[in-house]
Amino acid sequence: MVLIFLLFFLFHPFIQYYQHQEALMRIHTTINANAKIKIKLELAAEAIQRDVSTLVVMLFNRIINEHGKYLRYGDAVKYQKKIQGDEWKRVHLFLNPRDYEFIFDMRKLFKQSASLLLSTAVQHYLDKIIETFQNSTFENNSIDNYQLQCHILSRIYVKNAICWKTYWGLPKHKEHIFT
Repeated sequence: MVLIFLLFFLFHPFIQYYQHQEALMRIHTTINANAKIKIKLELAAEAIQRDVSTLVVMLFNRIINEHGKYLRYGDAVKYQKKIQGDEWKRVHLFLNPRDYEFIFDMRKLFKQSASLLLSTAVQHYLDKIIETFQNSTFENNSIDNYQLQCHILSRIYVKNAICWKTYWGLPKHKEHIFT
């Protein structure tokens, strides 16, 4: 018992430092959303006992799982339509750099604003996420906040052209990342 206390006493400052550094590494950003969407996010986050930022990343992960539906080429970025009388609110997010880049990449590839992607995700996937949490236990590992554990941007040269590869998650054959 004394040993456990001593270990806690010795390592507590390091644990606090690590938690502080992790908090500093987070990127604070905002997404504009319809007031109703913001309320839905807040209620759902409370229901699944997660913060809104984690819930938003989970929603974006659902979109990426069905990326074929959303991928667009050669278009300008589409934004949410403004409806007369709608009230807009800022949704504050605290994202790790990987998730920030992931959302930014989705905006570029799907040619939709982050707020439009979020609105789509809330409409199509929020109830499914809540249901997953209500039907799951933490012991069976059926809930994964971060399905995509890494974000890799790889540069290769093909003759005189610079090519960029973006990986959301690790490929099975990791040797292809830098070739």
